[in-house]
Amino acid sequence: MDIKLLEQLKTLNPWWSQGVAGIDRYRDPIFKRELFHEVLFRMRQNDADQIVSVVGMRQVGKSTMMRQVIRALLESGKKPDHIFYVVFDDTFLQTRYAEQDIFEAVLTTYIEGVLHEQLASVKEPLYFFFDEITKLPNFEKILKTFYDRKYPIRYFITGSSAVELRKGGRESLLGRIKEYILTPFSFREYLAYQLSKTGENDSLCKFIERLRDPRTTFAGDMNLKELFDTTKDIYANLAAGSKPKILGHLRRFVIDSGFPRVWSEGDSFLYRQKFLWEQHVGKVLYVDLVEAVDVRKPKELERLFAYLVDLNGKECTLPQLQERLGIKSPLTMGRYVNYLRDLALVYRVDKTKSKRFAEKRRSGMVKFYLTDIALRHAFFKRDESVFDDANEIGGIAENLVCVAFQNLLLLGPTTSDALAYYREKDREVDFVVKMGARVLPVEVKYRNDVPGLSSLDNLCEAWNLSESMLVTKDFDMTYRDGRLSIPLWFFLLVF
Repeated sequence: MDIKLLEQLKTLNPWWSQGVAGIDRYRDPIFKRELFHEVLFRMRQNDADQIVSVVGMRQVGKSTMMRQVIRALLESGKKPDHIFYVVFDDTFLQTRYAEQDIFEAVLTTYIEGVLHEQLASVKEPLYFFFDEITKLPNFEKILKTFYDRKYPIRYFITGSSAVELRKGGRESLLGRIKEYILTPFSFREYLAYQLSKTGENDSLCKFIERLRDPRTTFAGDMNLKELFDTTKDIYANLAAGSKPKILGHLRRFVIDSGFPRVWSEGDSFLYRQKFLWEQHVGKVLYVDLVEAVDVRKPKELERLFAYLVDLNGKECTLPQLQERLGIKSPLTMGRYVNYLRDLALVYRVDKTKSKRFAEKRRSGMVKFYLTDIALRHAFFKRDESVFDDANEIGGIAENLVCVAFQNLLLLGPTTSDALAYYREKDREVDFVVKMGARVLPVEVKYRNDVPGLSSLDNLCEAWNLSESMLVTKDFDMTYRDGRLSIPLWFFLLVF
């Protein structure tokens, strides 16, 4: 047994000696992401039989959530020495051992130095928390081996590299892993966090909390009338009192981003934007991606992403992008687009002519939206005044709506749930949401007047759809003849 490694593990797991109080050394925030409750429920289930996997971009809160789950387990009376936490990108581990030996070293040290019994003889559940597990080669084979031995172990793993964890893990761990995607903070979470930090507006926080259930219900049935009926009173209360505060936070959100680490990087928005781009574009492309797959020209991929930042929300084709950027192979072009999508930098929204959402074609029309609109403003060095720019605000609103629906799809009933847009000749509808058998067309009109909605009307008639949605700048929320009209600020609190 490696004594120095044991000391390192004891430092990482201070609850072994100090109980619940030990977790305080990490100084994690009290605020919890919405996904926390689902993950904790899954870890607590008596019949839990799947590895819990949380993937996402850098610094969206994966490690924090992991330690918050550890705290909850400790507070519920779980044995401290049955909770084992390892961070696999730790410098000590990476420099002391060959990559292929790290897992065996930490497990052996834990068993011999802390558990003092073999895994096969343990009666009560063990909880293994493996942070940044993609730093281990063949991590999926290692997990599969231990999972298949039926030890009384519940696993919670995280990784920043979506390419490696989601694709590599699925191949070997099919049926053994429950995957969650932790996205950047939604505006609803951002607002709740900011309010909790100052301890103000407790009533507003309660209203935000009450909007979680209607969203979850809508993800299951996509019933706009029910959504309207269950949220109209909350809307009326917020519109009468809290709307100016909400709009003020929304202005800041489109610059601040959904990454909490950025919010603490000083008062200079230019410095925060530099940090945002370096951490969430540069390191993702030049570190995470390069470690996961063989990318010979990451600079070429960054140029593509920068071009998509500029193109944001505009229609194009992959051959057009390939020609514009001088990328030689269409296969390379397609692979680059998939990398940007899998690394959670962009959302790809394809055009559909049918509510059946026909199979996507490589040369088909497509739009790209950023997973966080603040990346665009970091690229162009824009401050909060961008929210008042008539040339920008329409695209901002459309991007925010796209992100909200992409997050909603994560709650949907099937893996085939999708978001597309519709265009036929001069008729276009911004988004078409498909969840299960239900289809919902959505228009975004962030302006002082709303022109005729003939494209939306015609699509509803042609596809025999009973409901549709209109996201507006500041019109009252209404539901008439199957159409929900909802202002953007409240839409973002609901979705």
